[in-house]
Amino acid sequence: MNLINAKSVGNVTTPLRPLLILMVVTTHVPWTYYNAYKRDFELSPTSFMLTFITFVLASSAVPTLSIISGYFAWSSYQKRGYIRLLFQKIKTILLPMLVWNGVMIALIIWKQQQNLPLRTDLPLVNGSLFTYFRALTGYNALPANGPLYFLHDLMLCFLFIYGIVLLTSNKIVGALLCLTLIAMTVALINPPLFMRVDILAWFVVGLYFARHGWPTSWSVDGTTVRTLACVYLAIAVTATFYCLCAKPADYLQYQKLVNIFGPLTILVTAVFFAGNRLFRFVSPLSKYSFTVFLCHVPVIFLVGEAWGYLTHTHISSSYLLGPLTVAVCIAVTAFLCFHVNRVFRFFIHRGSSSILHET
Repeated sequence: MNLINAKSVGNVTTPLRPLLILMVVTTHVPWTYYNAYKRDFELSPTSFMLTFITFVLASSAVPTLSIISGYFAWSSYQKRGYIRLLFQKIKTILLPMLVWNGVMIALIIWKQQQNLPLRTDLPLVNGSLFTYFRALTGYNALPANGPLYFLHDLMLCFLFIYGIVLLTSNKIVGALLCLTLIAMTVALINPPLFMRVDILAWFVVGLYFARHGWPTSWSVDGTTVRTLACVYLAIAVTATFYCLCAKPADYLQYQKLVNIFGPLTILVTAVFFAGNRLFRFVSPLSKYSFTVFLCHVPVIFLVGEAWGYLTHTHISSSYLLGPLTVAVCIAVTAFLCFHVNRVFRFFIHRGSSSILHET
């Protein structure tokens, strides 16, 4: 039996991050990407498996990451205050988002100049400055590097954190705010500026839990984990079958409804298995997970282009060498970018220290 407390939450999130980022990546590789809301696929073992991966498992990653971000945002807010925290997040969230959106903008322009239909919603060739602004920032549009909408919404959460802190100061008011945002998530009601209301909702839930001392005394045993996992999987399997068979117009609402149970199941299961071999193995990879998130779409795109040029086939036709090539390229890119960034920050810090010392 594992006790859930603030210390265990911190210990769990370190190895959990790379696993969650892996779940995100699986939704963007050509072998598993599947969206029954946009594609008319009939029920089959393959369509069920792919829908289950993206509809259930992977789609719970972003809400879980949002809870973790909100949970630790409270201690950061207490330590730094609003202004210092906001400037820190500009450096650690906004600037990386702009850089990697810029990388993807260059790739989109390259393909659009060849009259190929890549991101037709962002006509960047001969586009206006406003189009480039939307592609960089995700303002009222999916950014050039699609998955970075998460950083766009997360940055907005920190921009509005002062108001969130005020509203969650009272337990009842804070709980009502959390429930309202979760209801908006299921109803697909997005507030202005946000791409996905569920990112805001779960961020607020995480901050609310941290602020009011949860979790401090709950215990997790095998029976609790098995029961929660079985309930979650039963709901998820039922929803997947229904969406593939009935093809309801409100498909996304079923996804958001399932995702209410996803983050709780993931976090409780992670706490129960904290310290096992898998967690000890992936913990050192946690520092690279953010870079993997930033670079995986451009890398997948470039690997796919190179694969097609060299083999004259689509990379999705290879179910062994293709995924292995993509995985290695993402890992190498993330490793190099992470350490180049560390060296760059070291020299910037050293230069700043020298200037201050001389003055």
